[in-house]
Amino acid sequence: EKVTLQLTTTLASTHNLVKIMTQEFADNVNKFTNGNVTVNIASDGQLMGTDGAADAISSGGVDLHVGAIAWLMGYDPILKGSAFAFGTTSIDDWHDSLEVVEPIFDAALEPYDILNISIYPYSATVWGSNVPIIMPEDIKGLSMRSAGDVWASVYGNVGAVATALASSDTYDAMDKGTIDGYFTGFNSIIARGLDAVTKYVVGIVEIPYYGIQINKTVFESLPEDYQAAILKAADIASETGYNLYFEDANDEQILLDEGIEVHFWTDEEADAWKQAIRPTLEAWLEECTAAGKEAECRAILETNALFRRDEIAPVYAGPMDGNILSLTLRHVTNQQN
Repeated sequence: EKVTLQLTTTLASTHNLVKIMTQEFADNVNKFTNGNVTVNIASDGQLMGTDGAADAISSGGVDLHVGAIAWLMGYDPILKGSAFAFGTTSIDDWHDSLEVVEPIFDAALEPYDILNISIYPYSATVWGSNVPIIMPEDIKGLSMRSAGDVWASVYGNVGAVATALASSDTYDAMDKGTIDGYFTGFNSIIARGLDAVTKYVVGIVEIPYYGIQINKTVFESLPEDYQAAILKAADIASETGYNLYFEDANDEQILLDEGIEVHFWTDEEADAWKQAIRPTLEAWLEECTAAGKEAECRAILETNALFRRDEIAPVYAGPMDGNILSLTLRHVTNQQN
């Protein structure tokens, strides 16, 4: 039986996660099904923007989606935890956090007929700007491209102006001076040509969780051997996506060679930013608590920073909440089988 699956992403066709990882995923699905399943890739937001991706994949309007798990946050507030500023800012922290966060995200998506079958880091995300942004006071009054409610809240905490803008419009906005800066990954700066309109790059702001999502009903309607082939291809995609993270060093060097100033925050500077955005974290905790997801919210916060009344401090290994433990054990067991 021949099957064609439609995949959508707003990432640029020149982005490594599209031209390498997503293309490899499509090729492997075709290969592992002996040519019976074809994955058509529509990149650059050809089919829809980030705002339409969640409903499209949930309803089966499209079969597959490649992008940030946070783009699905409209269904469950816990998904906002996949893209918080200063959450995971090192690749080791990102990798170590998966045991906790991945089963939480999976459980949040499944009721909406969405299966996240692959997870990988997007990139080391940074702020590109025309003025240096070292400390929170440096961003005050600047117009920054915003990507959703979380980032609008973050910018509000530090006195910046959040400007809603499609990623494809960022170049023109920077070129015309209608925005002062934007938030994106190293590879996207190169892929979208933003290096031509950027003077400073600062970070690391965060390493978001990205994935490949498939409509659950579509997936379960496929023969079992096709399902197994898709999951096998998705596992390989996770590994490829993870390895592509380390290409950031090449992109960083390209920016430096072009005369762009690149600054990585010190621990003290990063701590100042964490304190500055504390109201956003408090609001998220309240939102999750109201939705009955306080334990999950705290578990995500505590993979990187322990949320206390007066400070955000490193967390050390200790007992895990029973509800989170049950999700994690199921996830670990599935990974080992």
